Amino acid sequence: MPSKMSFFHSALSKKSFTRFSLLWIAYTVVWFFVVPVQMLTYHDEYFSMSYHILTSGIEFGSIINFIYAICVSMALYSYLFSTRSIYTIAALPIQRKTMYCTHYFSGILFCVLPMTFILASGFLINLALGHQVSLELLCLFAMSVLEFLFFFSFATFC
Repeated sequence: MPSKMSFFHSALSKKSFTRFSLLWIAYTVVWFFVVPVQMLTYHDEYFSMSYHILTSGIEFGSIINFIYAICVSMALYSYLFSTRSIYTIAALPIQRKTMYCTHYFSGILFCVLPMTFILASGFLINLALGHQVSLELLCLFAMSVLEFLFFFSFATFC
């Protein structure tokens, strides 16, 4: 019987999402107040909505993504800091490569899923109010996900 090599364990990923749900819910709420709520309440004569969205992504996004990436990597790999938890995790029938890849992909999803929600709500507000900022919302999504990917990968590999 050939052995089956898997790089993703869905039960471990679901456990990570439920165990650390406070992190990604807080991240979603913060971004929800930065982008969609600001789109609803923004009325400035001198700066356009696209300027506001891009500057919030550049100035605020890099700081929040840096802090969030460090918190997510510390949470997902927290079992590595205690000898007792390492022995417990190593006794499971999951390979270490599978655990590592599952935690890494789950960490990436910790950013992609909330930012997809923010993107969708921004598009809905864009359609309702007619701001014409759909390209800027896509740039904000790409910028935030790529910043998080860089910071999270750096924190994971260090």
